[in-house]
Amino acid sequence: MAALLVGLVVALVGDVASAKGTRRALLVGVWAYERAASEGAWKNLGSRADVDAIRGVLIGHLGFAPSEVVALTTPAETTHRAIIDAFRKTLIDGAGPDDEIFFHYSGHGSQVPDDREVDGLAETLVPSDYVSVTDGANDIRDKEIEGLLAELAARGVRRVTLSFDCCHSGTITRSRMRGVRGAGRASKARPRIDGGGAADGASGMVPPAVARDFVVLSACRPEELAGQCYDDAGQVVGIYSMGLVRALSRATASTTWRDVYEILRESLAADPQTPQIEGAIDRLVFGGSAVATPTYIAVRAEGDALLLEAGRLQGVGPGTTVDVYAPGTRDFTSTKPIVSAEVTQAGLATSTLRLGQSPAVALGGGRARIRRQVLPETRMRLDARALSALPEGPSITRDLRALPMVELTQGGTCDLAVVAGTGGLRLERSDGAVVAVLPADGRVVEAMRSAVEGEARRRFIAGLSNDAQDALSVRMRLVQVEPDLQDGHVVGVRRVIGPIADRAKARAGTWVRVEVWNMGYQRIWLSLLDVMPDGAVNVLWPPPDRAHADERVENSIDERWVALPDLLIRLTPTRGKETFKLIATDRPVQLAPLLDVAQACQQTRGAISHPIARWLLDATLGLRSGRDAIEPAQWGTASVTVEVR
Repeated sequence: MAALLVGLVVALVGDVASAKGTRRALLVGVWAYERAASEGAWKNLGSRADVDAIRGVLIGHLGFAPSEVVALTTPAETTHRAIIDAFRKTLIDGAGPDDEIFFHYSGHGSQVPDDREVDGLAETLVPSDYVSVTDGANDIRDKEIEGLLAELAARGVRRVTLSFDCCHSGTITRSRMRGVRGAGRASKARPRIDGGGAADGASGMVPPAVARDFVVLSACRPEELAGQCYDDAGQVVGIYSMGLVRALSRATASTTWRDVYEILRESLAADPQTPQIEGAIDRLVFGGSAVATPTYIAVRAEGDALLLEAGRLQGVGPGTTVDVYAPGTRDFTSTKPIVSAEVTQAGLATSTLRLGQSPAVALGGGRARIRRQVLPETRMRLDARALSALPEGPSITRDLRALPMVELTQGGTCDLAVVAGTGGLRLERSDGAVVAVLPADGRVVEAMRSAVEGEARRRFIAGLSNDAQDALSVRMRLVQVEPDLQDGHVVGVRRVIGPIADRAKARAGTWVRVEVWNMGYQRIWLSLLDVMPDGAVNVLWPPPDRAHADERVENSIDERWVALPDLLIRLTPTRGKETFKLIATDRPVQLAPLLDVAQACQQTRGAISHPIARWLLDATLGLRSGRDAIEPAQWGTASVTVEVR
């Protein structure tokens, strides 16, 4: 083929959907390929999880009713004949001009010799009843897909979206780990280079004459690899499919396929694959049908316990109270909660709830909204066993016990540890990262105090998370730029290169600007903190020479990214993870003085009005005051982490 497909979305969309039309979605996930005799068999894939995730975003965010989405995942449902029959029955029969059609395929893809193609190869989808890896006689060929589209077009259907997460080249593997989503079949025939057929477009499955009326998104360039990964539940999923789900879940009523592509490209930036786009890319996604979904925290039952899917990492501590709603609740304003509950134990990512009363219905699968938030304690467990071998160990241990932000342990689970090596003492995190190299003299306690204080601030800021509310909902992204330098000074931006995805890798010295989108329904004030790889924390916004009261950001229902003015950042030369934490508040807050111990000691806690500022003061000074409650509507956060190399 002229261009090889790894994963694509093809959308044939018209004007805004009519209320008279119906929605029809068919999702095919072929995953059970392996056979008793493994030779000549395709490998199993994570396609079933792809289908589940896409079904979720269609129903939960894009307005499809459950009855409008048909999913095929069993071996019997995913044969050649079953897929073609389901396509006709679900998507074609009875379809009219105002209908909204969506088809998704996850599975293996391949190529077979075909003299009708300009390069002598036809793209195929591999069903569960394939013949063998080397024999594509029972594959679904691109001409069959083209014929089905022609049947839809004959009915006047214009709003058609097709999504294929598969690949059609032997060089394309699932690069992160498990499995190969396709391979080319060996053939003695030389590819044709003249006449005899039409060249394929970038999609591979649809010729250019048809594709120009579509939106075509492909997961990567032909020479690149497409990968699988684990999702948060430990399931194997397609990186492209998960990127598509994330992009569609952020769609608004005004989102176009160009917007989806940009989000998808950003999502895949950390992977060795570059999505492509062509066609009518400025069409609205599904006619602008996306609906706003308020954020919530999932609740699950585990035996007799009721667990909240949030913990210390999300800033949830004992005493936090939540309202629990029925599964599937979307309207948290007019709907009454089933019951209120209080967090009794806060783990790293989950918390145990105690109910205020016995509910009349089961709460597993429910949705919780924070009513009153109590942040967790900041004390860290410090393993100091290595000090016992030192002559001055007892005196150092005695001084460490006086530090209010640590609890000394002799083994077991710890946050920090003192490690003795040939180069002296080191303070390390539980993952082995070095926090500080300690001097081998009388300054060791002073150095350790400074290191522990910095680590406490880093942990507090990194753990700040509050997106389960709507009033102060904010997003942030880093955009790589080329600065305009004059006489060694930055005077502006010469060129915008593009967004840097969260968790992406970036070279030290890269210049970025920060863009924010206020998605809530009120104006907000912003504070931007930079957590360096060595644990140092700097306040980047607002600048000290600007009046914080004038730096508010107005809200916008439609996606609107605003660059923080006059702020360009050069990534640290120190290798490691650098985190940018954006804190949105309902009124101006000055955080810079609270990050310096000397300045923090001069602050009067009672004079600090915002709970976030009081908690940061306590984290800096190592005070145990985790009983402060914070209303969710008072603050919100967003963060981006880059791995500087």
